[in-house]
Amino acid sequence: MEKSEASETTRVAEFHGATRNHEGRDEMNLAEYPIALLADRAPNNLKTVVYHDKDETLTITGSDLLGLPTALDVDVIIGLLHLTKTQSNFQNTQVHFTRYELIQLLGWPDRGYYYTRLTESLNRWVGVTLIYKKSWWDNETRTKGNHSFHILESATVIDQEQRRGYQAQQIPLPLSSVRWSSEFFKSFQANNLKKLDLQLYFSLKSAISKQLYRFLDKRFYKRAEWTFDLRALACEHVGMSRNYECWRLKQKIQPAIDELTAIGFLKPMTADRRFKRAGVGKWTVTFVRSKGAEQGALECPSNALIEEETNPLETEL
Repeated sequence: MEKSEASETTRVAEFHGATRNHEGRDEMNLAEYPIALLADRAPNNLKTVVYHDKDETLTITGSDLLGLPTALDVDVIIGLLHLTKTQSNFQNTQVHFTRYELIQLLGWPDRGYYYTRLTESLNRWVGVTLIYKKSWWDNETRTKGNHSFHILESATVIDQEQRRGYQAQQIPLPLSSVRWSSEFFKSFQANNLKKLDLQLYFSLKSAISKQLYRFLDKRFYKRAEWTFDLRALACEHVGMSRNYECWRLKQKIQPAIDELTAIGFLKPMTADRRFKRAGVGKWTVTFVRSKGAEQGALECPSNALIEEETNPLETEL
C-alpha cells in the first residue's frame, strides 16, 4: 500500500465531507454506445473504432502513444463521476483525489501495477476523442446532433516520489486531479445523468455484463420490456465483434444475461422467448426488467423524456 496516499485520502474525505455510498451516476450518452473496447488491451495497430445504429454514429479515436480505451478505463470514468457527485454535485469541473482513494472505489488490488494502470488510464482519456454524429443527446435543447470532444481536458497525477519531496520540504501534500472538458461538462449541468448502483456495477464479472447493464438500465426508464435486433445490440451498443455469426453472438452474450438475471436485474426467460428468428440470419433479443430491480432514475426532472424511440409527433402529443 502507498501509505502516504492512504493517509491523504482521509484528509480528502474530511475536506469534502464525502461518504462512500453505492449510489453512483452515469452520463446518458456514455451509456448508449460503448466508449471503449471490451478487451483488456487494444491491438497495437488499432487507433479508431466506430459504432453505429441506423443513422447514428460514434467514432472513438485514441492517441498514438496510449491508443484506445479498454474495459478498465470505463471503470475509471464511472469512478470519477462518483467523486464529482460527492465532491461538488457536478458544479466543479475539477476533481481531486488520491490514486489510493480511486483504486479503493474501483475495487482494484492495492498493488503497484494498478497504480501505474490508473495513471495510464487518466492520461489515455485526455488523448481520446469522441465524435458523435446525429447521436449526441443535448438535454438542454432536447435535440440529437453532432458533437466532438475529449472527456478529460487534463490530468495531474501526484506519485510517491513527488510526495516524498513535498514531505521533505514540509510542504502540504498535493492531490491528484482531473478536469472534465468544458464541452462534456455541459451535459452534467443539463442534468443528462442517471443513478447507477455502484455496488452492483463493480460486482459484475465481465465487460459485456457491465456495458449491457448500463445500456439496459438507461432504457428501462421508459418501459420494463425491450426487444432489439440482436446484431445491432451486441455489436453497436455492447461492443462485440461484427465478425461473429448470430449463433456466436448469442453464445457470447448469454453469460452476461445469466449474470444480470442471477442478481435480480433481469427477469428469467426461456431461450425461445429470449431469442427469436426475424428472418434469414436475423434474430431479436428481448429483455424484461425484474420487478425487484431498482430503476436507474434520472437526475433530470421526472417530466423530461429520454430521447430514444421518441419522434416529433410523440413529443408533441
